Amino acid sequence: MNTTDYLVMAAALTAALLMVLFLWRKNAGGGGLHEADEKTKQLLRLYLLRIIAIILGAGAVGLAVLTFMQRETVPVDILWIYLLVLLMALAAGGWLAKRQS
Repeated sequence: MNTTDYLVMAAALTAALLMVLFLWRKNAGGGGLHEADEKTKQLLRLYLLRIIAIILGAGAVGLAVLTFMQRETVPVDILWIYLLVLLMALAAGGWLAKRQS
C-alpha cells in the first residue's frame, strides 16, 4: 500500500468518527427513538426485504459473471463498493418509509 491509500483510509475513519460523535451528541440531549406506527413498520419491513433481495440477486449474478470470466479473486474495492451501495439503499428505504407514513 502506498501513502495515498493510508491517507484515504485515515480520512474515511476520521469522517466516520466525526459522524458518530455528531449523532451521539445530537441524540444525547433528548429521548431515544420515536414511536412508529404499524404502517411505518410494515413499509420499512417491505423496503428492507426488497432491497436485500435485489442486492443479494445482483451479488449472485455478479459472482456468476466473475466465475464465467474465470476470475479466482475479487478485489476488496469491489466488495466495499457493494457494501456501500447496500447501506445507501437501506438508508433510502428507511427515508421513504418515514416519509410515506
